[in-house]
Amino acid sequence: MLQLNVYEHSIGQNAHHVIFRTKYSLEFFRNPMLSAACEEFLRESAQKIEVKIYLIKMMTDHVHMLIEVPPVLSIVDVVKHLKGYTSRRFFARFSIWKNIVQVGHKRPHLWSRWRFSRSVGNVGSNVIEHYILNSKHNQFIIHKSKQAHFC
Repeated sequence: MLQLNVYEHSIGQNAHHVIFRTKYSLEFFRNPMLSAACEEFLRESAQKIEVKIYLIKMMTDHVHMLIEVPPVLSIVDVVKHLKGYTSRRFFARFSIWKNIVQVGHKRPHLWSRWRFSRSVGNVGSNVIEHYILNSKHNQFIIHKSKQAHFC
């Protein structure tokens, strides 16, 4: 599935498994229409910054993605762009939700500040693909010791 890419001055692979959550873990994506729209917005956003999405799985309150990031972009900038673009598009299309989540804030927030990302180089892409496709209620737990693991 993943292979080396040839760029103007380099050859390499910059694939990441990325997870981000909705604000307050609200289960927006339990609704298939909202889930499909958000996936569409994620794909549009990725295309604008030339990020290749290999796999997306929308869960009720978070999203898993396996993405390839161009070498000129950092994963932090990519996640910021994906979250910002999808949030703007989401609330433009579903304005009723904007009023619900904006209470107490200057602007509505679709996504929490939290994110998880891991370079695929540490684990084979087939392992990550299997994990994403077979996830039902993946929970990412952060212990008091600041150690994190999946359940």
